Amino acid sequence: MWKEVALFASGAAAATAVFAWLRRRVSPPAASDASPKAIVPETAEAFHVGDIRTSYFVTQFFEERRDDVAPIECICDSPPVPLPEELEPLRQSIEREQEQAKRDGRSVFWNGGTYGLSRISRRSAVAGEASTLTLHLFPSDYFSYLAVISEMDCSKPGAGAHASAVRAKYLVQVDAETVVPALARSVGVSTLIVTRDERALLTRRKNHLSCMPGFFSVSINEAMTRDPNAPDHLTPDPAKTIVQGALEELGLTLDPSQIRFLSFGVDETFYQWGIASMAEVRETAAEIREGLSLGTKDGTFENDALYFAPFSIPDILDFVRNNGPWVCGGLAALTQALVLRFGREAVVSAARAHRQ
Repeated sequence: MWKEVALFASGAAAATAVFAWLRRRVSPPAASDASPKAIVPETAEAFHVGDIRTSYFVTQFFEERRDDVAPIECICDSPPVPLPEELEPLRQSIEREQEQAKRDGRSVFWNGGTYGLSRISRRSAVAGEASTLTLHLFPSDYFSYLAVISEMDCSKPGAGAHASAVRAKYLVQVDAETVVPALARSVGVSTLIVTRDERALLTRRKNHLSCMPGFFSVSINEAMTRDPNAPDHLTPDPAKTIVQGALEELGLTLDPSQIRFLSFGVDETFYQWGIASMAEVRETAAEIREGLSLGTKDGTFENDALYFAPFSIPDILDFVRNNGPWVCGGLAALTQALVLRFGREAVVSAARAHRQ
């Protein structure tokens, strides 16, 4: 059974007050008539308020630690997992289409190496300290990920019954602690950057992207990519992914010590697993804008707009209310960052006021 979503370590009723308002801004895909309840499994534990349903489930919140041990670690210790038989033909079709696009001189998606998720485990290295979450990974690729998200998205024209059948076969009676490796083809990070002058850097994804085009999110949204020639390809580091994303997309040089990991969870709409985090940087909003005008390491951008919203509860809630739809993992990172900075009660009270 899916775990109940809660952004805070305690006070589920209070968390509901926040999410009930925020989820009005997520705009999850609408199920087709052939699949009227395909987005979230219909269980008592699934987070919902009336007809407002969510697709993001938090499996672990990361506590503040007194030691220097990271709350999350990754190890690629599992063999490759084949796609479900229903999805392998779709992956092959995507590959053929991209090969044809390349021959035609059109833009193509790069089929880079990714990490799939095989299982999660926990361990405590020091008595009395919070446990470390371990993600056990296997080698995968981007086209396999595209095949999964394309089939899982019930809003896609013509998907309906087929997408529902895939869900019924692989996700029924599966809780958020149990990973389905055949579908878990990507592990990513969603990181909110807060500037020295207290601005939250928010983004809107480009409309031509393969996943969630035009959606709003936090500053950095990156999948952990796999380079089999890299010396650390068997022990990928989420912090390194965040640092790389900050440099390539924003021109920012982050130190891993600036990163605060917040939670780990899954967006069930696309069966995409991810890590929510935040980083407070030394640069001001104006300095970041100036740096971006000079270009970045990557030279290309996944976002077509950047916004520097004042990092206060009212301003962030106003921004969420007036914009959308939102990447679920990004919205979780944004809200958890507010809670970390201003406290649960303050965020809950403000969210209740917006509902009224």
